[in-house]
Amino acid sequence: AVIPHLFAAHDLAALTADVDPRNSASLRLLGSLGFVETGRAEKTIRWRDEWSDSIYLALPRPM
Repeated sequence: AVIPHLFAAHDLAALTADVDPRNSASLRLLGSLGFVETGRAEKTIRWRDEWSDSIYLALPRPM
């Protein structure tokens, strides 16, 4: 219900997500919602003295 509301209420071309590659549950959930991978980057987030990479995903606005 949130995703359709975001597209209806805002002029967004797409929704985006930035996920740690080790977070397989989030990647599965976003994939099941229709998000697709758009890129990757190394050492993007530092948490507790450890660098994490990022997987970028997007869900385009439905036509």
